Amino acid sequence: MTRIIQLSEDIINKIAAGEVIERPASVVKELVENALDAGATAIDVEIKKAGKELIRVKDNGCGMPEDDAKLCILRHTTSKIRQADDLHNIRTLGFRGEALSSIAAVSHFVLTTKEKSTIAGSRITVSGGVLQRVEQAASADGTTIEVHELFLNTPARRKFMKSDATENAQILDVITRYALYYNFVFFRLMSDGKSLLQSGNSDQRATITTIYGASLAKELLNVEKDDAGIRVSGMISKPTVTRANKDYQTFFVNGRLVKSPMIEHALHEAYHAALFIHRHPFALLKIEIDPALIDVNVHPTKKEVKFEKSELVYRFIYHAIRDVLEKENLIPQMEMPSSFHAEQLHLTKRFDTSAQVILATTAPRSLPSMVNHSETLPPLRLLGQIHQTFFIAETAEGMLIIDQHIVQERVLYEQFMQQYMKSAVMPQVLLQPVIVELTQKDALMLGEHEEQLQQLGFAIDGFGGNSVRVRSIPSIFGRLQPADILPDILGQLRDGMTTSVENKAEAMITRMACRASIKAGDNCTIPQMQQLLGQLQHCKLPFHCPHGRPVFINVTREELEKMFLRV
Repeated sequence: MTRIIQLSEDIINKIAAGEVIERPASVVKELVENALDAGATAIDVEIKKAGKELIRVKDNGCGMPEDDAKLCILRHTTSKIRQADDLHNIRTLGFRGEALSSIAAVSHFVLTTKEKSTIAGSRITVSGGVLQRVEQAASADGTTIEVHELFLNTPARRKFMKSDATENAQILDVITRYALYYNFVFFRLMSDGKSLLQSGNSDQRATITTIYGASLAKELLNVEKDDAGIRVSGMISKPTVTRANKDYQTFFVNGRLVKSPMIEHALHEAYHAALFIHRHPFALLKIEIDPALIDVNVHPTKKEVKFEKSELVYRFIYHAIRDVLEKENLIPQMEMPSSFHAEQLHLTKRFDTSAQVILATTAPRSLPSMVNHSETLPPLRLLGQIHQTFFIAETAEGMLIIDQHIVQERVLYEQFMQQYMKSAVMPQVLLQPVIVELTQKDALMLGEHEEQLQQLGFAIDGFGGNSVRVRSIPSIFGRLQPADILPDILGQLRDGMTTSVENKAEAMITRMACRASIKAGDNCTIPQMQQLLGQLQHCKLPFHCPHGRPVFINVTREELEKMFLRV
């Protein structure tokens, strides 16, 4: 067995660097955070060869005197804390004093800094963790740090770096996320002389427009909730605006960019039964809380935080988002492309446009609303049904196309979920019990979930072999045939990914709501349409089915006039 030895300072520094500096993006993150802590209002980032050759971060922050500049490259030197208790009241992004020493240990490192009150600045040069020189230098106010040949003395780490495109994307992601939160700070990212990002000094929506585009920005909702020492603000997307992954979700806690499964889960649950399967909303959430109630010292790169009252914070975030989704008008609007022309429809104008009369539109006429409107649904007048699939309704601003199946699916889902949560499911006893033949697999699933099915209003007895006798079903789903729905539910439970009792029960309710709803091809009278829309008004999320599909599509009067070349 080899003897225990004390490691040299050089090896210790390289180990520490490996914990903090994983890739070029890690360097950029640490340097940007230092700039923000220094009060910078403009941060320039320049990289070459995806940061492998050069990373330069220049800010206009407070700068440092020479003595502090010499100290900052040593391990565990910091201006952020003085004693152990300060770890429970951290209001800055950096605090450990590890970043600069870790970066300097694995690169050629040059720091140039100047305070506003001094004439000349200072320059510190370090190579592979060894101080080379300290000198005066001409400099603008603030700090500039240059990192050359990252991982020059740790070839194994350099070997595992990805392609330039991948590393560039990681760096861009870091700058993008900080630009979203610190929208009052000017950010610029240059890569090999090419501008990748320029953002800042604008409001939140304008910053999002710069980064993600206007089509996303205009579909975002403001989130704002402040109570009991917790504040949640930011922007979220409508349920119809989603992505296939979570890359468009950004969370900050007290100004710190974090990854938090708890916040992720609260966000996802707030959208519950409003998102299409395997889709994720855009979210920029800023959580502000007493620093004494969180622990930011739980991860080497400070990417995670631990909440002292996690359940309270979870519920607060959930309700901040859910309240917005329940109050906002989430009817998606159909828009014609801006390049739409009559020639696309092979239309020819055969009339004198000068003779066209524009009807007065000074005040929108009131509609004889056949459906009493609520806070979320607009007043509307039902016109009828087309293709035995959609309702058509007139509104003050245009018209609505309404999917009849999705309307009833949302209504039945919410009604039955409410009954289930209150343990008040009303069973409907069948006049004649129905015999249902199951497969062996489904019979096994029935045995495992028999109690849950009873809670949902099913009364099922064995009838020999794999056959069962169904004596009752949930009354709310009276149009369902037991022979159709029972194998369907059991198959979903067998093939599904849900594990908790609540999730399995909801999966069954969602499936039953879908199967019990009117279908495309079913005829509906005006009174039936009125009844369905009247029930929909009492739903908490009336704009989407439990799978996330929209109930309504809005076509504005302006869009209609464009189609008919009236404007």
